Amino acid sequence: WEDHLRAELQARLPAERATELAARIEGAFPVSYQEDVPAAEALPDLLELLQLSDSPQALGLELRRGGNGPGHLQLRLYRRGAPVAMSDLLPLLENFDLRILNERPYRVTLRDGTGYWIQYLEVTHAAGRELDPAQSGARFETAFFAVWNGLAESDGFNRLVLAAGLDWRQALVLRAVCRYLLQTGLPFSQRYMEAVLARHPGLAARLAWLFEARFDPQLAASTRTAQQRSLAREIDEALEQVTSPDDDRILRAFRAVIATALRTNHFQRDKDGAPK
Repeated sequence: WEDHLRAELQARLPAERATELAARIEGAFPVSYQEDVPAAEALPDLLELLQLSDSPQALGLELRRGGNGPGHLQLRLYRRGAPVAMSDLLPLLENFDLRILNERPYRVTLRDGTGYWIQYLEVTHAAGRELDPAQSGARFETAFFAVWNGLAESDGFNRLVLAAGLDWRQALVLRAVCRYLLQTGLPFSQRYMEAVLARHPGLAARLAWLFEARFDPQLAASTRTAQQRSLAREIDEALEQVTSPDDDRILRAFRAVIATALRTNHFQRDKDGAPK
């Protein structure tokens, strides 16, 4: 197996880099990993590990196709030092509507004694949605790290990243609208409103897009007007299909707040160009 891995290094990396890595990783991968992962597929894992910073909090993540059943995916975690505790990971992933089916952890120790962990998690979407990592993987990974690093909250609005195709900043807008509605005395809990939006992901997405159509400073005036009209029409048509009175009331309340808001600081940037 190690011979095959060295051959992969030589075939896919510059000769000097391949020779250096081959020396560093001799005996690094445990037998359990060698039994589960072909040498040809180990190189991406190795490169992910070596990209991690020296910080003990550094974490790598990748969502891939794979698993033992239809709709199953493989979530790969890369960590220097100690592995990620499942007690920390489980509630976070559940808020993305991902269910962990099993875990396979592997400890990797380089020749210099540096220790890493690779954790393979088999996951599936709790609502049965078929996910394509090529389309949603990068968006999910960005949202995951936003929550992991404390930039976004870990709650049910994160379901919309995979269910509605929103990024974490778009989900943040809907979370803010929900918090405002709670202050107005709307007689529903945040958890209930999270569930309503998750049941109507297409509508949730259009509400977030309507907010952007109204306020994104990068949009031209003509584009802004056309997008608002189009989205308003689509939202009207979607609301006609909502059969639950409570769902209808909540969704119309979200729309009312977005449609009548006057201004926002959502698009402001800090001195480094990142969202505030």
